[in-house]
Amino acid sequence: MLGLFLLPKLEICGKIHRLIKSMGKEGQPQQKEWDIEVELPQLVEIILEEIRPTQELVEKTNQGEKLGETDFKDFKKFSHELISAAIKTRQKLGFPPPNKDHIVMFLYELAYTAKLYNGQLRKNGDKAFDSHVIGVLRNLIQEDNVTGLTTLLTGMKHDVTEDILGTGEEEKLFCTHLYIKQLKELPSAAIQQITDNVRKKVEAVTKVTGLGNKEAERAETFIRLLEATMEDIRVAMVKVGGDRRHNMSTITGHDEEGQIRIAEETATIYLRLAQVMKIYITENGLLKDCLRVLNPEFLKEFEEAIESEMEKDKDLGSDIQRLLTKNK
Repeated sequence: MLGLFLLPKLEICGKIHRLIKSMGKEGQPQQKEWDIEVELPQLVEIILEEIRPTQELVEKTNQGEKLGETDFKDFKKFSHELISAAIKTRQKLGFPPPNKDHIVMFLYELAYTAKLYNGQLRKNGDKAFDSHVIGVLRNLIQEDNVTGLTTLLTGMKHDVTEDILGTGEEEKLFCTHLYIKQLKELPSAAIQQITDNVRKKVEAVTKVTGLGNKEAERAETFIRLLEATMEDIRVAMVKVGGDRRHNMSTITGHDEEGQIRIAEETATIYLRLAQVMKIYITENGLLKDCLRVLNPEFLKEFEEAIESEMEKDKDLGSDIQRLLTKNK
């Protein structure tokens, strides 16, 4: 009986081993490069075999139990989008391709995070995983050029303790038991170091609660964020460039009072952090989002002025081009 139970696990391990082997090892250019269009879908299918809930579970939960419909409908699309974006970002920065074991770990944890969220909704009615988790990862990879596994896992998991697991359940944050034996180049000690670092950073960006005073809790939350940022700037990168940037872009899910409070907090704290960190795309995005709530008239005038100046520059460029052509 034990052998029958282990058979599916051994089969999946074998598939992962063969797939990672086919990807080739970094530093050996003579081996063919990993074909993302062919091998990524294969990897995703293998991962979903282990993590996607059974049809019986879905039917059971649709009858009103705690576990609701999970976020796997667009998982393949999200996986391809994020891995492709990370590869392009690393190419743009002159970095080598992502470590293949890192890709496996990232995708397993992405699928596990989708399962944890279980169709949970945000205030605006969007699915928390589809909208916020993926949105935070998009911001980090595409806007802030972040591709490090520890930072991306922190962005992926940043709300899990606060919204799903609760304090004291941090050991459930990862599903390393599903893939730890399938990785070729990452030893168990390295995986443990990554997960410990991520847990620490997730704690740093989790809201402080239980003080009985909202203002005091917000102050303590920010103090903890600053202390963690002084130790590791990646904490602020996740909170500002990933989380707060996406929250501001979806702020319409709050009532007017909530929008004003969040925009003022963003302008006072997180916009200044973005300025100090010199993440200009995030800074400009946060500034516009804050003005859209706090002073939309000024934002409109500002954008019209910028557009007017750009038109002048365009006309000047055309005039210069004509003169150059004429004098050839």
